[in-house]
Amino acid sequence: MFACGRVVFLVVVTFLRTVQASTDAAPCVAMETCLLPCRFSPGGDLVVHWYQEKTKHNVHSFYHDRNQLGAQDPSFRGRTALFQDQISRGNASLRLTGVTIQDQGLYKCYTGTNERTMEVFNHLQVNEKRRTILRRRSRTTRTKERRRQMKGPASPLRLEDTFTQDGLIYCTESMTLKATFTQQHSEPRLVTWVLSV
Repeated sequence: MFACGRVVFLVVVTFLRTVQASTDAAPCVAMETCLLPCRFSPGGDLVVHWYQEKTKHNVHSFYHDRNQLGAQDPSFRGRTALFQDQISRGNASLRLTGVTIQDQGLYKCYTGTNERTMEVFNHLQVNEKRRTILRRRSRTTRTKERRRQMKGPASPLRLEDTFTQDGLIYCTESMTLKATFTQQHSEPRLVTWVLSV
């Protein structure tokens, strides 16, 4: 007599859900610090990878509960950081310091846990640093006011690499300017430079 037994195989397949999100980062100023946001649902066995999409360079990695920077592209070395105290709460935002025009472009934040994976895309826009705005103002003054304003030594103003736009003078570096007083058509005139930072 031959006995036939049934063996039931139970196959459990777990699918990790992949979620994609996109966000626009605020424009950053060259040579300053920029924040690229990345939020995710916390879970076990967390892996975080930041990539620059156009070059596929590894910007920053975090797994086994610590930063893993061995494969980090040299152009980002020493300029990236995650908020270590906030990773367990679902914040894998990247702080990038000393931002340059070459850093501009699309970045991907990949996060993976036991439950799901997620990709967040940020577009980094880098603007040139504009430190100084000068406005040229001319006004007629009385002689008495003119004398009062001329008392004391004039402080020179240093400017370089300037350009004008919408009636304003923008300065990205520095050079020396001196305030001068002129008299035209027998009326005293004062030229004033106003510095806005």
